Amino acid sequence: PVMKKIITQTTRIVTCFNSSHYWGGQLHDEANKQNIKQGLKQNCESRFYALILHCMSVQSYRNPLIQICIRPDAQHRTSSLTSVPADIVKIVLHDWTYWRGLEQFIRTTKFLVDAIGNIESCKASLADCMLELI
Repeated sequence: PVMKKIITQTTRIVTCFNSSHYWGGQLHDEANKQNIKQGLKQNCESRFYALILHCMSVQSYRNPLIQICIRPDAQHRTSSLTSVPADIVKIVLHDWTYWRGLEQFIRTTKFLVDAIGNIESCKASLADCMLELI
């Protein structure tokens, strides 16, 4: 259940910024300043590697997310603009357990996803699979 919570929080962050024209644009601009070129990846259940890409995209956006969420207008509504939802701000700025869990998830699953990707298009034997994992 701990990792499920991490994935749920990751999806919440991605959905929030991908669905907000203003805050998504602000995050994109901040990411460009930090030379991050890929976007936040939405989780897609049709591909086995989508979940790891989903998580890695949020991990790569950590600094831009922090820069956006520390802004006063992100934390409190100003004029006609809505703020970033409080739960997102809390996750990004204060939930170090989330960031450690995300890093742990990526570290423990990425090599498996890479191995599967390396052998799935080949006529791999069981020995090939074992060698890939070693």
